[in-house]
Amino acid sequence: MSAQTEGQHPKAAPPREVILRIQRREKQGASAYWEEFAIPYRPNLNIISCLMEIRKNPVTKDGKRTTPPVWEMNCLEQVCGICTMVINGRARQSCSALVDNLDPHSPITLEPMSKFPNVRDLVVD
Repeated sequence: MSAQTEGQHPKAAPPREVILRIQRREKQGASAYWEEFAIPYRPNLNIISCLMEIRKNPVTKDGKRTTPPVWEMNCLEQVCGICTMVINGRARQSCSALVDNLDPHSPITLEPMSKFPNVRDLVVD
């Protein structure tokens, strides 16, 4: 019998990179489109940190240079709510959404909230 206790599963190895699939829109009224980005994984990474990493070097997973994604942030303390977006189909604050809690082995989907007019990328009015 192994040293592993019965009923426990071995922990999955951390991913080498995080894939983010972001719904983009150049301006209000323009058609929406999707772009995928890959950033290096690190523990305790939140969605805001992922977006900031992409902003430093806005190149898609396929190597295409693009514009940096646009989103809003302010307090970064789960107070103001301005960073709220739809993350994997659920409205959440991106400052508190940790990659490790979102299954970093699958692409993370980011969309603007649908109840408000979409101004650009992940920004709503």
